[in-house]
Amino acid sequence: MDKLITNLKNIFEKHKKIFIIFGILLTVYLLYFHNLWNYELLDVDETRYVDMSKTMFYSHDYLTLYLNGNYFFEKPPLYFWLENVSFLVFNSINEFSARIPGVLEGLLTGLILYIAVFKFTKDKFLALISSLILLSFAEFIILSKIAILDILLASTVSISILFGLITFAVSDKNKKFFWWGFYLFCALAVLAKGLPGLIIPFFAMFLIGIYTKKLKEYFKLQYFLVGILIFLIVVLPWHVIMFKIHDPLFFNEYIMKHHIARFLGGEVIGRDAPFWFYIPVLIWGSLPYAASFIAMLVDKAKHFRFKKYDESDLKGQFLIFCAICAFAIFLFFESSKTKLVTYILPIYPFLAVILGEYWYSYIKEGKNKKYIEISSKIFNWAGLISGVIYIIVLIFIPQPLKNDLLFVTFPSLLCLFVFLTTGLVAIKKEKRLLLFISYLLFIACISAFGFHKFLKMDYRLGQYDLIKYAKYAKAKNFNIFTYETGAKYSLLYYSGKKARFDIKKEEIKSLLKNRFNVIIIRKKDLKNLDGKFRIIDVGRKYILIKN
Repeated sequence: MDKLITNLKNIFEKHKKIFIIFGILLTVYLLYFHNLWNYELLDVDETRYVDMSKTMFYSHDYLTLYLNGNYFFEKPPLYFWLENVSFLVFNSINEFSARIPGVLEGLLTGLILYIAVFKFTKDKFLALISSLILLSFAEFIILSKIAILDILLASTVSISILFGLITFAVSDKNKKFFWWGFYLFCALAVLAKGLPGLIIPFFAMFLIGIYTKKLKEYFKLQYFLVGILIFLIVVLPWHVIMFKIHDPLFFNEYIMKHHIARFLGGEVIGRDAPFWFYIPVLIWGSLPYAASFIAMLVDKAKHFRFKKYDESDLKGQFLIFCAICAFAIFLFFESSKTKLVTYILPIYPFLAVILGEYWYSYIKEGKNKKYIEISSKIFNWAGLISGVIYIIVLIFIPQPLKNDLLFVTFPSLLCLFVFLTTGLVAIKKEKRLLLFISYLLFIACISAFGFHKFLKMDYRLGQYDLIKYAKYAKAKNFNIFTYETGAKYSLLYYSGKKARFDIKKEEIKSLLKNRFNVIIIRKKDLKNLDGKFRIIDVGRKYILIKN
């Protein structure tokens, strides 16, 4: 047995790089690709945006966006173009082809972050840890694996800023290429989600310029003029064409309502939130490193001192740059009256660098030992105790709810007990790298084997009803109407038909006279309906009726 172990160790040492690369690729696969196709598109945004992309694909109108047959001027078109490229490449419109662009955008961000960290530090291990932390942040994973616009904005904005930062770490003759990259990805960010894609990168780089006292350097002709030209070539054509085709409707909807009014007033879409809204978001979004993230902030705050710009200390300056960028992004989104959980996503690459350096110092040199190990013990023990309580609660809850929870229990608890226990053992045995790996594998296995089951559990609470009714309407060629359901875009995507949402109560009787109409209502609203109708199906939350 000892001889076998020795042989295995020798094989590992001989092919160490190959094993490490394989381990990283396997981890990335588990984090982002496994079971990506194995859960239906999620109401509301996933089904909405993918259905719009499907409409573009079949209509071949690549300029004007449509939702349920109506103009959609809320967003620019880059996301929908990329979706169409994916549909074309995979020759199919399905859950996988709809989600793969977001996954690739997230991974591209991780790759550019690796390059940026390496440019400043010349340390491959620190660059790797920073990228892996970014790719294993809970919110970054979730929003990369769901087909919505936010990961595209986060990716383009982050890459734009990172290219801007790299100009401080390369030779003068190479600066122009990264400045051009800054303007290119800033332009793509505008085509991804409008003005935030312009404001955030320029605001972050403005603060960096003030700190470094190199703001004038930004305006060298070979940087600025060529960069602005690149920006305009990418951004202007679609906007000019849309103004010509749809003015003044496009201006009123796209510029005034969905850019200016949404920033100044959250009531535009009913998303007003307090100033501190993103603080708890960042705490859960930084899982499984949330405890060490909080510990790091406490530690940094206790030992904070202002450091002047020093060109000779590239690594130290890069950490300060990332802190400034994180502050700029946080301030921008906290200042907006309209706040959504997904908006803060561009902050994570810069937090990943700061947290990555903190973990790097712990793994390599044993620094930050007290803060990381105490926070890790708290997190791991809290997770294990929660798992035990969860098992006990399962015994006493009602059977329908128990069935829903049992659907996700095994993979979740297995990941919880195996990897959190491994983390505690790593702390006791002083295996610092193993502690980091235990967190990475914990979130990788949850993402691969638990994430889609959590979503399917949520679908059981109503969306499965809608998908079933949509497919029924498609097979029978029925028209779809809903009463008091809100806009449920899974009805559009899975039926391939238009729908009328939230019809008035007095319309129901006349609509039911048409035998090709079906109406979807909530179960609790059935008692409020008058007249004769036939119940076709009763689901968990919704009922399908016709004449």
